[in-house]
Amino acid sequence: MILLHLGEVVFITKEGRRTVVYHTGGRVEITERLSSLAKELRYPFLRTHKGFIVNVDMIREITPASRTYELVLEYTEKRALMTPKVFRNLEKFLGAKGSARSSKPQ
Repeated sequence: MILLHLGEVVFITKEGRRTVVYHTGGRVEITERLSSLAKELRYPFLRTHKGFIVNVDMIREITPASRTYELVLEYTEKRALMTPKVFRNLEKFLGAKGSARSSKPQ
């Protein structure tokens, strides 16, 4: 059994019939279904696409790619995908979070 701290998880994806967790030290295959994990995990984890759950704290860059977005992540050369709908929701969430922070008294 391998124990990982959630902060070490970069993203989770499906590869064939296996669920794979990419973390700061490499990758590990698990038996848990992606859909089950998506229900259990909370922020900073986000279901960005039907095949990906991403730790948003590990996103370095988001670039448009055809009808979706490609995510450049910390600790890996692998790329994750994000749907346009999730992208818009993330923008709203981060904008609201930023404005809440900036409206606090100094």
